Amino acid sequence: SRHLALLAPFGELVDLSRETRVIGSGRPLAVPVGEALLGRVLDGLGEPADGQGPVAGDGWVQIQAQAPDPMRRRLIEQPLP
Repeated sequence: SRHLALLAPFGELVDLSRETRVIGSGRPLAVPVGEALLGRVLDGLGEPADGQGPVAGDGWVQIQAQAPDPMRRRLIEQPLP
């Protein structure tokens, strides 16, 4: 139905109930990307979960983006350490 929502909370549920009004942000969920994130651990919202402080990415990518075509990307010449 248009008036129902299935929610998956990623944080505290303080002061929330079945009657709490839900308002969408109007933008899709995105996570930071870039070399600074190699080896980091993020939670479901792209927030650091490894105790190493804030993440500083080079940009943001939507999590629902189309996967890149593996046959069109550059060859991997050096594996990650």
